[in-house]
Amino acid sequence: MEQQHNRTGRMLTIKKVPFHILLTCTVAGLISFEVNHVTFATPTAQITPDQANVTLEFEKSEYGMERNFPLYEQGPIRYFSAGVGKAERKPQYPAFPLKLIFANDTGSFLAFISVEIRHQDGSLAADIPAKHVTGPWLFVDLEPGVYEIVATNKNGQKVTKHVPIKKDDPLSLPLYWNS
Repeated sequence: MEQQHNRTGRMLTIKKVPFHILLTCTVAGLISFEVNHVTFATPTAQITPDQANVTLEFEKSEYGMERNFPLYEQGPIRYFSAGVGKAERKPQYPAFPLKLIFANDTGSFLAFISVEIRHQDGSLAADIPAKHVTGPWLFVDLEPGVYEIVATNKNGQKVTKHVPIKKDDPLSLPLYWNS
């Protein structure tokens, strides 16, 4: 196994497996290839037993790869960020009541967004720094209630939304900025 850091600083654990490439030349001079013995399965994501990370595993394939996302806590609120690349957007993640999705108005995903979450009475529930939001998705484990979400991009532009969080009714909330 090999450990590497990707461009967002996340630790990757890669299990290397052999695969075969078969090259075939045709009369017309075209080359075709076939990759054997590599199967990509839908990954699963779960909170680690020590409650410190969310682990995304590709265990059902010969490829075998795992990514760890830090699980942060502020008082009773837990959160983690994911969604970089197609592989991180496929799995089923732990059922947190709120999933924030960050993008600009052209649909390009954004990361490194700071997020302030306030209770209905205005008191601060969580102040999530941009360095904790390394992907375009932010999963937040909130108690039921009404919250104000203020998300700020790297240019200081803010997007504010009021959201009701209900028990057993997860909410996906896209937040858009002008590009």
